[in-house]
Amino acid sequence: MILLLLLLGFGIALVATIVPSATNLLVLKKATSGSLFKAMFVAYGAALGETIVAGFAISFGFLVKKLYQDYLWIQIAFVVLMLLAGILLILKKTSSQTSEDEAHQNFGTGFLLGFLNIPMFIFWVAVLSSISSYVFIGKNSPWSVILSFLSGVLIGKVVMLYVYARLSDFFSNKFSNLENKMNIVIGIVLITAAIFQSIKLITS
Repeated sequence: MILLLLLLGFGIALVATIVPSATNLLVLKKATSGSLFKAMFVAYGAALGETIVAGFAISFGFLVKKLYQDYLWIQIAFVVLMLLAGILLILKKTSSQTSEDEAHQNFGTGFLLGFLNIPMFIFWVAVLSSISSYVFIGKNSPWSVILSFLSGVLIGKVVMLYVYARLSDFFSNKFSNLENKMNIVIGIVLITAAIFQSIKLITS
């Protein structure tokens, strides 16, 4: 049962991470700049952030979703954060200078991208609801069940982001000056997500 839950979490996280996102693109950017080490710190942070999101979905899925839907200011705050992050990335100039705290900064950036990913929270709530007929994973489940599932989520996320990092060799050979372009691409993704979320707020 423990192994089944581990594999279930691993498989779902693997599939969810295949879809290109700001996190995936940032991992690709860091790896393209010549440092798999930096890329994996982003990956570890993002994986931890999203695993916590999955944990929230297990424990407080209905409550958090209701709060998010009922309080407009929370939705607006997330839209503004995504918009500002996107603009800052587009305006940011690539620097070759490194610092001793860069690993912590990469981890923190990855964590924020994973943790503030509202669509992924909704995704995990939907997934847990869908599989509840076969395997119930909720706040009343034994700790061994919850931890096994979340461990699979963490591992699956890290593995797929590692694959993205390894793909950097292919992309760097195909495109020149990719590192400088990735900030713009990531920024556009975040701004697009913010605009899409804004449209949903206006039309709902």
